[in-house]
Amino acid sequence: MLFIDANQYLQLYQTVTGRKLLAPLREQQGHVFITTQIVNEVHRNKLEIASRFLQGQLQPLCLRAMGLPDHLFGIDERTLTEVRRRMASLSDDVTKLKNELERLATETLGRISRSEDEVSVALEEVFRRAVQPTHEELERARVRRELGNPPGKKGDPLGDQLSWEQFVSHAIGRPKLWVISNDSDYLTTFGQTSFLNPLLLLDLQFVCGTLPEVYCFNNLMKGLEHFVHESGLPRGSLPTGAEAAQIEEDFLANYYCGNLVLSRIQGD
Repeated sequence: MLFIDANQYLQLYQTVTGRKLLAPLREQQGHVFITTQIVNEVHRNKLEIASRFLQGQLQPLCLRAMGLPDHLFGIDERTLTEVRRRMASLSDDVTKLKNELERLATETLGRISRSEDEVSVALEEVFRRAVQPTHEELERARVRRELGNPPGKKGDPLGDQLSWEQFVSHAIGRPKLWVISNDSDYLTTFGQTSFLNPLLLLDLQFVCGTLPEVYCFNNLMKGLEHFVHESGLPRGSLPTGAEAAQIEEDFLANYYCGNLVLSRIQGD
């Protein structure tokens, strides 16, 4: 069973290679454990995440005005005039391109707002399987928050605590579990290896009786790749080789940036 944290779904809205993971996600949806809390968190934050990402991508697209000192370049007036003309033409081209990309970005954000964009449509198939919490799970989550136990922060709204309690309930009888998150409340990463918080491992051991094998990853590409390999399932449309490495690199590049943006949004 795969537990994919909300921050991993949100990464799909702020990476340049996210499309390649949509089909593999749909193919493995029968093994993905998803809660209504995670679905709500994705819907709550995806528009702002995408907006900040697109703004950051467009910001460098400009041509800074540069003065040409006619007395230092050592060129005649005719050549100087031609260079200035070409610079003005290039600046106009860059401005037109930026305006077109801003128009496309605005249309994209409109589709995301209506959940009609490619990512939202693909995730809808996975999100249909979202599980509602039971009364008992809700009470355990509240106690977890009051005690300050991970995941989630004591002062935050009830969220991660609830998804974790639901995951623990559904982990019973499963010999292997995968947790994919870049939240330090869940995982600690050293080099290329991620480890589940010891208290969360104790939760699983207590509920399951015998501790299942738990595999942890801080990016979706690497986690899906290991899950498919370890489970012996068909690889399907999961990227391979250089393509897979690029996706993993993009996810890791957004590791800290994504957490920072999300924390700012949640703090607003």
